[in-house]
Amino acid sequence: MTVLLLGGSGQVGSLVTAEILSRGGRPRVLTRKAEKLAELPAGVEGFVGDFEQPESLAPALAGVEAIFLLLANDPKETHQALTALAAIKQSGVKRLVYLSSRLSSEAPHVPHAGAKLAVEAAITRSDLAYTILQPTFFAQNDLMGREAILHAGIYPHPLGQHGVARVDTRDVASAAATALLSGKGAGACFPLSSPDAPNGPESAALWSEALGREVRYPGDDLQAWAKSVEGLLPAWLIYDLVMMYRHLQAAGESLSDPELALQEDLLGGPPRRYGDFVGETAQAWLG
Repeated sequence: MTVLLLGGSGQVGSLVTAEILSRGGRPRVLTRKAEKLAELPAGVEGFVGDFEQPESLAPALAGVEAIFLLLANDPKETHQALTALAAIKQSGVKRLVYLSSRLSSEAPHVPHAGAKLAVEAAITRSDLAYTILQPTFFAQNDLMGREAILHAGIYPHPLGQHGVARVDTRDVASAAATALLSGKGAGACFPLSSPDAPNGPESAALWSEALGREVRYPGDDLQAWAKSVEGLLPAWLIYDLVMMYRHLQAAGESLSDPELALQEDLLGGPPRRYGDFVGETAQAWLG
């Protein structure tokens, strides 16, 4: 089966590509940058295209049987996704897996979550055999805080005092590959998450234990966090993330038992635990 991955070269998309390849599928990746084609693994077909230029998607869509749609957080995300969706519908491809967010239904006032909610609505009202994946906060987001965690002894995400379940991106990739190659879960939305949901201080404690050194949680001050990332992230993204963290601090994020059971059915087993990810990553960091 030939599977087109729109957004198949990033953190999550590359894992989905690898999963499809390992299961005997024929992955095809669309990228905006021609130089990235040389970085694709053997067995992966590459095309150059741009969501904002729908005519550029046609060559990549030809002969495809299923599509994975993932868009990076961007002020133009909704427009880009709907443009891609129009091209998909015109191509005649029927099987679509869309990577949304758990926040899209819980906190649509958060810009990147609201953007995905609009795309979900368009997909569910289409004639596509869709599966929508709604992951929680990625466990692998901690990798971007390696310097802070490992060298400064600070857990950098201001998650607050309520539990926040993380999802391992390897489970996201596994769920996506299953839905793409088998059609399992067509017409449904699947929340994806770890079963454990530590809060900010508890996350820092897990890192302390795994590293054998103190990692502290600096508190819930979102203004201080925003100040700390000035110059590292664009202003629009800082604003977006502050709104996300404010929601997580107020309400937390976790799955119910029925939601976890639904996820296990798609994965074919229990999801990875965030605590296990911390232990595995700490061991890799320490060598």
